[in-house]
Amino acid sequence: MDIDLLKTFVEVVRTRHFGKAAENLYITQSAVSFRIRQLEQGLGVSDAIAMSVPEIPLRQAKLLQASDRIGRLPQAVGRLLDEYVLHEARQTTHVVPNMRYLLTVFLLMSLVLSAMLVFIIPKFNKIFEDFDMVLPDATLNLIGFTCWLGGSLPGQTMPGLAWFLLVLISVVIFHFTRNRDGWFGWLYQQTVWRLPVIKMVHRPTYWAMACHQVADGLDAGLPLEASLQLTSQSLDHCVVAHQFKRWKAGLLQGQDLGDAVKHTGLPKMFGALLSNQAQQQNLPDVMRYLAHYYCNLTQQRQVWLQAVYAPSVVLLLALPTAWICIGMFMPLVVLIQKMAQQTGMY
Repeated sequence: MDIDLLKTFVEVVRTRHFGKAAENLYITQSAVSFRIRQLEQGLGVSDAIAMSVPEIPLRQAKLLQASDRIGRLPQAVGRLLDEYVLHEARQTTHVVPNMRYLLTVFLLMSLVLSAMLVFIIPKFNKIFEDFDMVLPDATLNLIGFTCWLGGSLPGQTMPGLAWFLLVLISVVIFHFTRNRDGWFGWLYQQTVWRLPVIKMVHRPTYWAMACHQVADGLDAGLPLEASLQLTSQSLDHCVVAHQFKRWKAGLLQGQDLGDAVKHTGLPKMFGALLSNQAQQQNLPDVMRYLAHYYCNLTQQRQVWLQAVYAPSVVLLLALPTAWICIGMFMPLVVLIQKMAQQTGMY
């Protein structure tokens, strides 16, 4: 992401002077003017930012456009910069291994293990038939699993390996369609919202963005209903947008602020804070507090998930590897014992 463009824009808005912005950024005034022209290109500022910095996700671009309409674009860009700097800081720390590297190792090891299961393990029956011995249960289970992978079980219509490939292709499609509109985006959001581990990070991330958007609307002088409407329209998430629409509908029906939020599916913390009459007098600060709370919660959970990611990948590789090794070596141990008994060694 070209954060120089965003930093320049924020500094120009903050100082309202190209020369002062250039001094604070330690660049020339002509460079500031060039970056602003490059950013705008005849478009609205929010649209120009989205086009000049294509790495910005679609959901962030929509939030920038909504903030631009109510005059809160610098604050939204500042939050975007803070998120990017924090993300880069986590990526540059060498405490956590690179996720793509671990995923590549996992896929390569899976291919190696699958090749062993499909081409080597099924031959164990033929190898040990001449020794007139019964294979251990662990080996028989392993052979049965490999027959399922290869599609050689009686009555099997589709190899198990094909099912694994379908799951892998589905995961890849989900990954590359996560920022799209339409049916694919809706399906991705609904699925990720309910996944046991991923939802721990996914849900508070969107709650934080929504709370920031509502707070921006309130700071711009919009009533709460209009701020909720703006948030539900600009937030690119079907579940969270629906929650805030239900919140607005409850208010329009004459419900109290605390009662209206309790029936939306939002966390109980929303209702606990907004049911307090004293807190209702300072809604922008309350919504900003909720935004910072869920943002910090997301960061904590991301650190925790990154900490367990590497051990989880190692464990997922170690368990099937250990199972294969046990299934392959147990017949050899039984065979050695049988040959020792026949030769009278013991």
